[in-house]
Amino acid sequence: MSKPSSNPSIPASSCVLAIGTALHPIEAPAYAESLLRFSPRLTYRSTETRTWFFLDLACAAGYLTRVHASAEGLAQAVRQLFRQLGVESTLLVGIADSPATAQALACAHGEWIMGRDGDVGEALGELPLTSLLDLEGLQAWESPARVSQVASFFAMLGLHRLSEVGGFQAESFQERWGRTGEQIRRRLLGLEPTAISPYQSSERLERTVVLDFPVGMVSLLLHEIDSAIRQLFARLEGRRLVVRRLHLRLRCEYSDQVHQLALEPATPSRERGFFMSLIESRLGQLDLDNPIKDLEIEVEPMPENEQQIDLLDAGENQRQELALKIDRLTALLQLEGLECGFARREDRRAPEDAVSWSRTPRAAHAEAPAYGEWDEETGFVPHARYAQDLLAAPRPSLMLRQAEPLSEDERQELQLLSTHPLERLESAWWETRAGPLHNGEAGPPGDRGASRLSDTRDYYVAVDPRGRAQWLYQEKSTSRFYRHGYFD
Repeated sequence: MSKPSSNPSIPASSCVLAIGTALHPIEAPAYAESLLRFSPRLTYRSTETRTWFFLDLACAAGYLTRVHASAEGLAQAVRQLFRQLGVESTLLVGIADSPATAQALACAHGEWIMGRDGDVGEALGELPLTSLLDLEGLQAWESPARVSQVASFFAMLGLHRLSEVGGFQAESFQERWGRTGEQIRRRLLGLEPTAISPYQSSERLERTVVLDFPVGMVSLLLHEIDSAIRQLFARLEGRRLVVRRLHLRLRCEYSDQVHQLALEPATPSRERGFFMSLIESRLGQLDLDNPIKDLEIEVEPMPENEQQIDLLDAGENQRQELALKIDRLTALLQLEGLECGFARREDRRAPEDAVSWSRTPRAAHAEAPAYGEWDEETGFVPHARYAQDLLAAPRPSLMLRQAEPLSEDERQELQLLSTHPLERLESAWWETRAGPLHNGEAGPPGDRGASRLSDTRDYYVAVDPRGRAQWLYQEKSTSRFYRHGYFD
């Protein structure tokens, strides 16, 4: 049951989030790191049945309000985090003005959120006397049995709610129950110190998974790895770190063999889906006839790139996001032995030389044509713009790096769509004087001529028997046909 809050924002003073889970105490440090995304000030303690986390929300009230809009939004984000980590079904959440009050209300209602009108004291007073056992906060009761005796005593007096107990004098509590009585009264009135110190992360970013039975299927391994990486990356987000390198070690069942995988993206990140894609690709290359009995994942982190985001400069944010996606796609393709990049037009006459590849997109101003340059002796010298003339010419979607010569039988199987060439490429008279072009080099040593053609080419579009359009050219001197590309 959740009490609706009338406050759209998170209070900037005296606001504590209490989270009760059924975690094993050994897992508490890792989950505390995951909760650092909500507040740098947090602490935890474990009992026989439950682990409690307490977060100071007042120190980050402005940030939490901008991100989650309200206390209800924050509670939903907490539940979503623990749901992703697999423990949401046992979660108790309370937001109140003190740790003890937040814990007691969370235990009583499952979820309780403080409102604007100061209803914490009233809500606490409505709880039954048995809720005294849950009124702990940062420090557990030294003797829960002693607290139960206090609740039983007031019940014999005919009292049933905590509000009826808080009216007794401090001397009455102290004379009858000593230190325990004094603690009860102070917690009922919200007088106990509630300062929460910043949490210092010291745990290694690694996780070991011992499988119940040896696994030799990639799909089952991916399931176990995904669960472990999900928890590791939640800790990374809380500590504001990204993955520089990820190590995965798989130990085999029937030998001492260990498969070791090291993944290092071009751009450090903590996007789980991206790393799972890399791992799936690498696992597909392993021989898993010898099944895996346990696995270990270790992360080499580095601080994330923190910078002030300019909401008005949407273009820069989009460019950064595009660059990150390019790096991730490049890493995936490199695992398959493929190259990728952005095509750039070059000032070359030969089509195979008119395109180059780059990892980064060329800026718009870099595409501006340079029509020439100024020479002090001869004046303005214009530049030949070969590639500009080719923009209107038909170009295939798949261009071969090196043209394939066609035999006479292959040529007869193709039907030309036009008896006249659609395009002619030839060298200029001053280039032909340099000698024939062989493998991109002219006759004189050191004279590079990638833009020259060894012979005049007449280009045609032809259709093969399957109906696929092909891009052909015929050499003028030899009359031989070559296949240079395919159209979709």
